[in-house]
Amino acid sequence: MGVIEVVFFYILGLASPVSIALINVGLVGLTLFFIARMVTGRWKPSRSAWLLVAFLAWNALCILTSPYPRTAAGGLLKFWSWTAFFTATALPAAVRKHLRGFSIMLACGVGVSAAAALVEFLTKYDWPEKVRHPHWMFGTVPASGFFSQHLTYGGVIIMAGLFLAARAVYGKGKRPWIWWAASAAACIGLAASMARTYFVAVFPSVAVLLWKRGKRLVFAAIIVLLLGGAVFAFWGPRGIKMRLQATVNFHNPSIAQRLYLWQSGWSMFTTHPLFGWGPGTYPAASTPYKKPFEKRLSPRYRVPFMTLKHAHNLYLMMAIQSGFPGLLLFLLFIVSVLDAIRRNPDPVVRWGVLAALTAFLFGGLFEYNGGDAEVATFIFFLMGLAASYAPSKPAENSG
Repeated sequence: MGVIEVVFFYILGLASPVSIALINVGLVGLTLFFIARMVTGRWKPSRSAWLLVAFLAWNALCILTSPYPRTAAGGLLKFWSWTAFFTATALPAAVRKHLRGFSIMLACGVGVSAAAALVEFLTKYDWPEKVRHPHWMFGTVPASGFFSQHLTYGGVIIMAGLFLAARAVYGKGKRPWIWWAASAAACIGLAASMARTYFVAVFPSVAVLLWKRGKRLVFAAIIVLLLGGAVFAFWGPRGIKMRLQATVNFHNPSIAQRLYLWQSGWSMFTTHPLFGWGPGTYPAASTPYKKPFEKRLSPRYRVPFMTLKHAHNLYLMMAIQSGFPGLLLFLLFIVSVLDAIRRNPDPVVRWGVLAALTAFLFGGLFEYNGGDAEVATFIFFLMGLAASYAPSKPAENSG
């Protein structure tokens, strides 16, 4: 049985930057082992696990008060990817010792997806839609790898790159070039995705990743990133250049849309501040709240808002769906996980997951990345690994 579980562990690593179907294969396989341990009493939930259970239970309670109870019941199932946290915390030592193998499989997945993203970026070929855009210049189509959305791909690839970079920075094993090469591939994939949210998230994430190495190195890395960003903003490929320049332009339709979504979302929250509207109900409930802002958006869009399913903010969505108690439980869960990760003795795991989680939390200021199954599965699985993984020797699985 141990060999089978390791296989699913490897599948999840390989699939995380590549395929949602394979991600679910790996997660379902590992979840079956988790259920067996929970039923037999071999899994002891941590404080973080109980907080996540409380968050999910509160969302279930919110279904009863929701104006759209059937929709909310279906919306609760969308938190399936978050249960990757429980699955990771239940992994036995026999599986955890293969963490380096998991990282190698993840590196392979990053390489494959980055290559696909680069081809998409250069040839204007949209892999998921199997459509080529011949009338656009190269470098104007945001790459999505094998995923359906470029922001989803950008979120996964930056977190995977940071996790692998930690092995390059803190690992003591053989062949460190593997991790440097994988990190470089992740950088290519991130650039091709043109995901501005994660372009900005690079700065705090890299600072966290290198913090243990000293403030001078952090400062130097930030300067290099700023210079690199300036070069791309003025002399980079057309698409990246335009998106970087638009980041600070509040009249840009994409930026304006977020601002209006946040304002309308806040009104939704204040209408139902205790129990919220229920999970998954945003598309059904948000229309009248967005109506006052429709005329302010660019008339060239076929729909008033390009984003219809969420409010482009992780924390606001938690408040809208499950009220202030739901948001509070989510934040308490994150704080508890951060404290557990901070105490992990393995520097590779500790700093790699902290950096990846920083990218996720910062990205959540501008995206509802917790609602992306690919992003959520990967980061919640990493959080579970780091929050419960405590080897007897700090460098036991480094390298």
